[in-house]
Amino acid sequence: MEIQTQLKELFIVFVLFYGMLIGLYFSIGAAVIFWNQRVLCSKKIQSRISSNEEIKRDIIQSVKSLIFIALLLAGGIYCQHIGFTMRPQRMTPVSSVLWFVASMLIFDTWFYWGHRLIHTKPFYRWVHAW
Repeated sequence: MEIQTQLKELFIVFVLFYGMLIGLYFSIGAAVIFWNQRVLCSKKIQSRISSNEEIKRDIIQSVKSLIFIALLLAGGIYCQHIGFTMRPQRMTPVSSVLWFVASMLIFDTWFYWGHRLIHTKPFYRWVHAW
């Protein structure tokens, strides 16, 4: 297969994943905002209200992070599509759900401990202060 064709296919897969992730991000965000404003309006943990600049900064950072996640997903799926990876098992609806749950558990564990790490003294000011 020609390299240009491969890059076009990879780009298409990336755009599909990125679009899906952006759609999920904003849909879930809207649902959480709605839920917080309508149902949990009197049960806030913090009394401080985030400024519009902080909200904009966080959204931009999330959209940037989703680019990297979509690129990794697209790269993995595309490598499997062209036969560059092992295929340990046939994907079925049941195995897809199980692998999704397993990957979420692994990701949540990694994210939790990574986030705890950036709250330590050596990393907090460098990474997480804003």
